[in-house]
Amino acid sequence: MEVSVSVAAALDGGSATRQCRRMIRKLLLLPLAACISAGARDDIGPPVPITYSRSGCEGTCPVFEVTVTDRSGVFRGRYFTRVRGEHRFAFTPEQYRNFAAVLAPYRPKGMRLILARTSGCRNAPTDLPSVNVQWGERDRLGFYTGCRGAANARIGAALGRAEAILPIADLVGPR
Repeated sequence: MEVSVSVAAALDGGSATRQCRRMIRKLLLLPLAACISAGARDDIGPPVPITYSRSGCEGTCPVFEVTVTDRSGVFRGRYFTRVRGEHRFAFTPEQYRNFAAVLAPYRPKGMRLILARTSGCRNAPTDLPSVNVQWGERDRLGFYTGCRGAANARIGAALGRAEAILPIADLVGPR
């Protein structure tokens, strides 16, 4: 009964009419919105090459760079890795999506550097490696793994999870 009263009110032209019309439009568009969002990508954006690299430290930390696309990857071992030089590997679209999804919350627009002795990283030890992640040509995160604090711990943990997705453990070797 309420629906027929509301529809009748919508036909009379008053403020109740405007409210009713808005509600009817929303109800009619809701199923359409659900269909559109069901086909939407995750919040990782379109596939772009992602380069993940680790810098050196005061000891024997592995120094390498990995670039992945939604089809393949290239590992470049520099120092203290089991293998040196360039090695190609298969990387599936699912692996790419998982890798990109773990990194997505920390992808900056442009460049973001969280390095020792900067505002986001005070009183950090200076003998640990950094991780750099670059999405395509423009977006880049530089993170010093010695940075402390809850926010930095979350970033470090996410970078560790992302690295674990890459099939490079045999190329990097023991740490």
